[in-house]
Amino acid sequence: MSASLKKPEAPVLDESMDMCVLVDSIPVVGADKYDKLIHFVKAKFAPSGTIVDIVMPKDESSGLTLGYLFIQYSTAAEAQA
Repeated sequence: MSASLKKPEAPVLDESMDMCVLVDSIPVVGADKYDKLIHFVKAKFAPSGTIVDIVMPKDESSGLTLGYLFIQYSTAAEAQA
């Protein structure tokens, strides 16, 4: 098979949690205070590194947060700082 006809390799998804931090015992809030809490969390955790994403799960029926969240940093070293 010619080099130009090789099947491209599929991208590899990094499923490790090395760049993520679990934050427990955060306030349980509704939609009215969700953005304010995200802003507060970013302000407190940004000194450790570049925050890529924050995921704060919510209860489907009530819409309230569940009291924990995940912060994804750009590198594993930042997540461990």
